Amino acid sequence: MRLSADVYEEGEDLVVVIDLPGSRPREIEFLVDATLLCLQVQRSGEDREPGRTYHRRGRGPERVCGYVPLPVRVLPGDIRASLREGVLEVRMNIDKESETVVHYEFSAGSPRSSGSGPPEPVHRRGREVP
Repeated sequence: MRLSADVYEEGEDLVVVIDLPGSRPREIEFLVDATLLCLQVQRSGEDREPGRTYHRRGRGPERVCGYVPLPVRVLPGDIRASLREGVLEVRMNIDKESETVVHYEFSAGSPRSSGSGPPEPVHRRGREVP
């Protein structure tokens, strides 16, 4: 499942911010490769009130598993993560040597009206020019 996240660049870092209400750091596992962040949260159920029998837990799933595609290549070896008030922030160094930016170019007309189908991705390699 593709996760809803904010993804932005700040200085030399690519930052991914994901809302994970009710999660604890020990319940979160993630894996980062050069272009993808995969996340799994397995809640322990320790937040259940004693004396209650839960029939439904609708205020946050017991398990979340998904991914966030990264728009630029990152260095997987240098990852910093923090969880504050249910918000996970993952910071990764951008790989400036082999930076890849993925974006889409759309035609002037709507794909439905032109019959051209979905747009093709356009890949650009290289360093940012100052």
